[in-house]
Amino acid sequence: MKRKITKIITFLFFLTSSITFGQMKGGYSIDTKELLIPSTDKISSQNDLIRKESNPVGNPVIAEYYLIGPGDVLSFLVTSLSPVEQPIIVSPENLLMIPRIGLINTAGKTLYQVKKEIYDSIKSRIPDAIVSISLSKPRDIIVTITGDVTFPGTYIFPASYRLSTGIKIVNQKKIGAEVYNQQAYSLYKLREKESEAEKPYSESGLAGSFTKIYRNIIIHHSDGSSTTADMEKASVIMDAQSDPYLREGDVINIPYENYSAPQITISGAVYRPCQIPFKTSDKASFLLKAGYSFRDGADLSNIILLFPEEGKSIKLRSDSLMNLIGSDIKLTAGCAIIVGEKKITNTNPFGLVAVKGNVNSPGVYPIKSGQTKLKDVIDMAGGFTLEAYLPASYILRRETNGMSTINPRLNAMKLFQYSDLTLDDTSRYNLHSDYMSSMVSCDFDKLFNSNSGTENVRLDDGDLIVVPSTPKRVYVFGQVNQPGYIEFVPNKTLSYYVEKAGGYAQGAEKGRSRIIRAKTKVWIEGTDDVMVMAGDNIYVPPPPDISTALKLQTYSVYASLMATTVGIIAFILSTYQAYNK
Repeated sequence: MKRKITKIITFLFFLTSSITFGQMKGGYSIDTKELLIPSTDKISSQNDLIRKESNPVGNPVIAEYYLIGPGDVLSFLVTSLSPVEQPIIVSPENLLMIPRIGLINTAGKTLYQVKKEIYDSIKSRIPDAIVSISLSKPRDIIVTITGDVTFPGTYIFPASYRLSTGIKIVNQKKIGAEVYNQQAYSLYKLREKESEAEKPYSESGLAGSFTKIYRNIIIHHSDGSSTTADMEKASVIMDAQSDPYLREGDVINIPYENYSAPQITISGAVYRPCQIPFKTSDKASFLLKAGYSFRDGADLSNIILLFPEEGKSIKLRSDSLMNLIGSDIKLTAGCAIIVGEKKITNTNPFGLVAVKGNVNSPGVYPIKSGQTKLKDVIDMAGGFTLEAYLPASYILRRETNGMSTINPRLNAMKLFQYSDLTLDDTSRYNLHSDYMSSMVSCDFDKLFNSNSGTENVRLDDGDLIVVPSTPKRVYVFGQVNQPGYIEFVPNKTLSYYVEKAGGYAQGAEKGRSRIIRAKTKVWIEGTDDVMVMAGDNIYVPPPPDISTALKLQTYSVYASLMATTVGIIAFILSTYQAYNK
């Protein structure tokens, strides 16, 4: 018993001593709450950094060209000082406070220069330190853009925007609520005209219109200096200095193009044939790359540089990436590069068509486009099944007329431009043009049951042949007593199906009843010699709706006519009586 009590006392003594020692000054104590606080701070700091980095910055930042300014946020990490990445912000006075280092003046310095200065300062104090410095969030700046742009004005951009990005934003022809209706319509028509003007020149080797090329943009900086930017040079030969980052207070003047000024031209088998305003520093390598890249079929052995004023030409050599081989020739005003093109002939008329529906072997079949006929393909597909319904079978042809992406009805409107239709025909024309079908004119029933050779059409690559099942019904609707589906009976007319639908309802306009063909949706008058076909619809319309105002106008016209008639009769009678006296 004494031994047990002694063991318990000894255990309590050591336990009490451990707790007391841990609470003594200089003793070791684990406070989990304090350990968690730095971790939470670190997570919060990282999350803030992620949110800042998620904002759009416009362009990748090149440290050698990006000028640091008030509001820029840099990320700073020195492993020997703190394991946590810290944000540091440039003050309105262009100063950076670097922990344990001091102030650094960033005025007029690039990001590269600032990073190097911080790095050198830390390394001079802590040689073995690992230093990481990066731009976390670019500042916002206010710039003014004037001149030949769609929406001139004052804008707020990130300082990481290059001039080209700013111009794209103010030039975007986006029609929103902030644009007045008249201006929105004008921009819409401008986009339409630009698209239509370029379309005929596609892959012709010539520029369809004068491309707006910015080569002489003047940027006035808030410190009184100016910069001349050349967007073409920046994009063609990747010259970063020709497309500078924007700064706070910049006033950018976009000059209007002077198309009568000297030009140089790239044309032929290139993706971007264009005319470019000439500069005395331009060389052949620059003009060649202004075409962006060679098209398929470009003849690299036939690239000619023309000097029209001197009446001479020089043959150029280039690799497939448009890198000039040999000496780079200085250009003069009016010079042109023409890239030859190899003739590509399509000697193989191979094509594919598809057959779906009620044939024994539906699927895709090879044809000779423009040569293989419909009957040949149906034979390849094993012929029709018993369920095939030839009167409603059809062929769809793949569209190749290049519908406008801006105004899908543009092609139909062009057809209407010089028509002799009256204004009353316009609504009907618009309805028809909206639902123009790509169906091939062909009567399967006449071809396969009556062996009509004129219906055996030649097929094109991409044709789709559809053979539906026999519908076995006709749908009757409108002013009938029991509208709905009626079982199809061959060789019956409209009156038969109307009778099966309960007969004409009150107010039915019998003379305006029509059969709507299942295949073509054409409306046909239901006379006694016109037979209804399976799948057709029959519509019996009510009397036309006439508004009360129109009725009153009609009655007024009738009354006026009657009054005029009575007046004329009275005049004739009075004249007759006077004459007989």
